[in-house]
Amino acid sequence: MKNLIILTVIAAAISMQSCKAPQAAAPATGMTSYCTTSEQIYKLTKGMDYNQVNTILGVSPTDIYINYKDGTKIISYKYKLRYQKVASGQQDSEMSLRGGEEIYRDESNLYVVFDANTNKVIYYVTDKGRKNAKDLINKSIELKYVNN
Repeated sequence: MKNLIILTVIAAAISMQSCKAPQAAAPATGMTSYCTTSEQIYKLTKGMDYNQVNTILGVSPTDIYINYKDGTKIISYKYKLRYQKVASGQQDSEMSLRGGEEIYRDESNLYVVFDANTNKVIYYVTDKGRKNAKDLINKSIELKYVNN
C-alpha cells in the first residue's frame, strides 16, 4: 500500500450529485453525469488508450491510483446498472416485458488498469467482480485443503 498514491480528481460537490442515465457513447465533455453504464463497460477492450476509454464510457474518472512497484495505473469510474420500471399490477403481463421506464440504480465502481508507461488498458474489474474473485479464491483454497 505504500507504493499506492491516491489522487482525487473530482470535487466533493460533484461527488454528492446523484447519477443520471448517461447518453450512449456520448463524449465525456458533453456529459452532465459522472456515471456510465454496464453497456458502455462491455465495449472496453485490452489495448485501448486512456482517451478511448473516456470516450466510450462517456464520463470522466473519479480517482487515479498509481502503483510504482508494478508499473500500473488504476483509473476508477462510477457506473449504474439499467433496470426497467413497470407500473404496479403489470409485473406479470406480457406488456411488462416490452414496456416500462428505463431507470438506473445500484451505483458501483469500475477499475480500469493501465500500463503506466504505454497508457494502454491491461484489464478492468468492478467491485462485484473483485468480491466474486475473492470468494472464488477462498472457496478453491477451502476445497484444496478438503481434498488433501
